[in-house]
Amino acid sequence: MILNYRLKPVRLVNSDFNWILLGIKEGESITKSFYVSRIENLIYHDESFMPITESASKKKLYEITLRFNPEVEDEVLDKIWFDDFTLKKDSKRFIILKTNQEISNRLAAWCLSWWDMIKIIKPKRLKEYTTEMIQAYRISNKV
Repeated sequence: MILNYRLKPVRLVNSDFNWILLGIKEGESITKSFYVSRIENLIYHDESFMPITESASKKKLYEITLRFNPEVEDEVLDKIWFDDFTLKKDSKRFIILKTNQEISNRLAAWCLSWWDMIKIIKPKRLKEYTTEMIQAYRISNKV
């Protein structure tokens, strides 16, 4: 099935062996992922999209603080993790990442992918969400 979309490109990212175009479909306000390998035809045009206003996005954003172990410094520093975030080292060389994000499966899975190299400092809701995700996995897989 071939579908046609008009997209506002947001970012091009590499995920292992896949290139992914993050974009917003015309008339929508949510960024979605499109695998470049599946794009059969791409047409560039210079028409502009209406900008997405804050009110168009109904996401609840949380103030998030994460602490990374110094052992993963090379993997954390100098990379773009979110549209808006800060990174700094504390006195014990831990890397502190601060951002405002919606709590989602994607964010929780990303946090879990760091195993024991990350500590969720805040918010409590992100800690609860990752715990719920782990519990659901354990139940589903009878672990």
